[in-house]
Amino acid sequence: WTSVASLAPDLFLWTGDAVYSHADRPSDRGSVEVLRSELSLVRRDESLGYTAFARGVRVDGTWDDHDYGRNDAGADMGQKRERRELYLDFLGAGADDPRRRREGLYKPLRREGLYKPLRVGRAKIVLLDTRSFREPYYVPSIGGVHWIPHASVLAAAVCYVSAGVLGLGRNHSAAVLGEEQWRWLTDELAKDDADATVVVSSVQVLSDNPFVEGWGHFPQERRRTLRTLNGTRGLVILSGDVHFAEIAGRGRALEVTSSGLTHSCTEAFYGFLAKVIIERYDTHRTREDMYFAGKIFGSIEFDWERMNMTVSVHDTEGKKVLGMVRKMGVSTVIDIDYLNMIP
Repeated sequence: WTSVASLAPDLFLWTGDAVYSHADRPSDRGSVEVLRSELSLVRRDESLGYTAFARGVRVDGTWDDHDYGRNDAGADMGQKRERRELYLDFLGAGADDPRRRREGLYKPLRREGLYKPLRVGRAKIVLLDTRSFREPYYVPSIGGVHWIPHASVLAAAVCYVSAGVLGLGRNHSAAVLGEEQWRWLTDELAKDDADATVVVSSVQVLSDNPFVEGWGHFPQERRRTLRTLNGTRGLVILSGDVHFAEIAGRGRALEVTSSGLTHSCTEAFYGFLAKVIIERYDTHRTREDMYFAGKIFGSIEFDWERMNMTVSVHDTEGKKVLGMVRKMGVSTVIDIDYLNMIP
C-alpha cells in the first residue's frame, strides 16, 4: 500500500477479489457472515496497510467472484442484496449511493448489482458488474463446489477441454450483464460527453485463453459489448481476476489486466504450468511479451494538455513493468472480426 500511495492517486478502484473467503468448514466459505468479517478486517485492521491508505484517497470499484461469495459464481448466488450492502460498506459508499436503491431506473425492472458511472475530469469511468446477472457457462462451472478438492483447478481444466479442445459453446448466448445493466450501459455511452472512457470489467474481455473465466466464454454477449463500445472516444478496458498482468488489443482497442495485489498465479502449486499457459495463449495481446506474472497493481495517468493517458502496471515496489499510452478524444475502432471465440 505504500507503493500505491506513492503515486498520490486521485481515485483508487477495486476491480474485484478484494478478499478470498476462508472458513473452518468449506461449506461456510463465502457466507454473508464470513464475508462481513473478512471485508471488515481489510478495512479496519491498521496492520494490513489499507486502512491508512483509504483515509487519504477516494475509493470505489466493483466486485468479482470471491468478494461476491463463491468461486465462478453468477446470477444464482443467494442473498445478493446483503452481499451488495456489505461490499458497498467496504468501499465506503454513502447512504445516498444509487447502488443501495432497490427500485430500477427503468421500471418495471428492479435494479440490482454494482454497476455505476464515475467522473475524473473529462474521463468517464464505467464500473460493470459481471457477477450479479451472469448466466451459466455452456458447461456449468464446478469451481464453487466446496466438497471437490482443488475445484478451481478442475474448473479451469473443464473450461479448457470443453471450449479449447472440443469447441463447445462457440455460439453460447448466455448473458453476462443482464438487460437492466445493458440499458444503463447503452444510455451512459450514448451521452458521448467524455474524452476518455475507462470500462472496468472484473473478468477479461479480449482474452483468448480458455483456461480462465472471461467474456470469451460468452461469445454473443462479447460481440454485443464490443459493438456497443465501438466508436467510444479514448477507450480503455480494465480487468483483473487472473493473477497476472497483460496488455491486450489490436488497433485502438486496449485492455489492461492487473491482478493482483496479494496473489500471483506462479505461486500456486500449479505455478510451473502458469507461464506455459500464459505464453501459449497470446494472440489477444498487443505483443507476445506484454505480460507479467507477479504481484502487481495498475495505474492510469491523464495528461489533459497532450490529451494522452498512460496506463501502467507496477510491481509491489512501484516499479513500472508494463505500460501503454493512448490518445484521448479519438474514436476507438474495434476490429471485432479479429477476436476469435475461445479457440
